[in-house]
Amino acid sequence: MAQIKESLVLENKFSNTLETYIKLMNSSEATTKQTTAATRQATQEARVLAGTYRAEAAQAQKAANEKKLEIQNAKLATAQSQALTAQLRAEAAAKRLAEQEAKAAAAAQEKLNKETDKGTESSRSLTTTLKGLVGAYVGLQGLGKLLDMSDTLVSTTARLNLINDGKQSIEELDAMIFASANRTRSAYTE
Repeated sequence: MAQIKESLVLENKFSNTLETYIKLMNSSEATTKQTTAATRQATQEARVLAGTYRAEAAQAQKAANEKKLEIQNAKLATAQSQALTAQLRAEAAAKRLAEQEAKAAAAAQEKLNKETDKGTESSRSLTTTLKGLVGAYVGLQGLGKLLDMSDTLVSTTARLNLINDGKQSIEELDAMIFASANRTRSAYTE
């Protein structure tokens, strides 16, 4: 009697796509960490600059006040004029420092916004790629099952042709085997 042998070959087409997905996730994570680190660094730098500017402004104010006291002792009229000049200079320096601090904070915020936008775009791209991969995988699984069913049907028909003695049709033999499989609660294809 003839023997029928079956073999199953699995072809891995999903691992490369999954590796690409993992690399994209790692890249997105790295970008997010860099963005967070840049934000923290910019915030710290802004705080340091603000503290430095405040200290310099305080020192300038203190110096102006000391100068004012010395001048008042020497000549009252000259002291008033010099104190006013020193105070105006201190206010101008404080104003310049405040403007520089605001510019530094605005630059840090702009940098943060750009990094956040870049991370968001990477996440969207990754989500689109992942949806496509999942759709392709599900489609391939369905196609594989359809091909398996077709192979099983062809194989079963070929086996029935081999054992058919001509007294019954293939459909009758098929119905008899199906009924027997149901009675014994075994698989029809075995």
